[in-house]
Amino acid sequence: MKKYVSLVMTACLLFVTAGRVLAAEKPLVVLSLAGHDNLRCDPGEISPIGKANEMPTWLSSMLKLFAEGKGASGLDSSRPWGAVIQLGDDLSAFGFVPITDLESLSWELSPYIKETIELGNSTYHVIGVESGQELYAKEYGQWLFVSDCQRTLDSIPADPARLLGGLNRQYDVALRFELKNIPSEEGQKIIALLDKTLGPVLRQHVSEATMDILGHALNVLDQATLGWSEHH
Repeated sequence: MKKYVSLVMTACLLFVTAGRVLAAEKPLVVLSLAGHDNLRCDPGEISPIGKANEMPTWLSSMLKLFAEGKGASGLDSSRPWGAVIQLGDDLSAFGFVPITDLESLSWELSPYIKETIELGNSTYHVIGVESGQELYAKEYGQWLFVSDCQRTLDSIPADPARLLGGLNRQYDVALRFELKNIPSEEGQKIIALLDKTLGPVLRQHVSEATMDILGHALNVLDQATLGWSEHH
């Protein structure tokens, strides 16, 4: 469980660094969560992660739903979940949730939602019951996309599962860095922001050995993957 939580915490803290503007062309970091039917561990193990300081509402809400929503109406338990940090004119990020019926899912989530504002083009501004908790959501195909920026949802893939590159079939949870897509100046921006705002939290939840391995990989490889699965 500790390794599982550490890996998800690493992913979540990285996603806090993503900026707020424009759709992107290339993935930089991909978080993969296996579908509930294929998950070998208890999804509730990641429940505490959603409470990390500074985590954007879209990501904490998605993780809470993943951790507590197994069997919920409107969710497709056979398909994976994921999130992406991407780079176009600036950093941006979004998550995606497999759905079968948005209306049923909305009803399940109604105790947590204060107001839903329709913005057109199947896009919604969702305001939570807790102060400051809001996100943007868009239904597209059989997926629900979420982000902290409406403009990010203007350009989303028809099949976001392809972004996972099969990670969901290999691991319960995985984090892949597409290092070849990260310009050196953008990499420095991410690292500097992480160290300044999230370094203390990250070091509390990820071992020094893991950080050393990851740091080495980020310097020498085109792609690096951290993955974990429960074995029975």
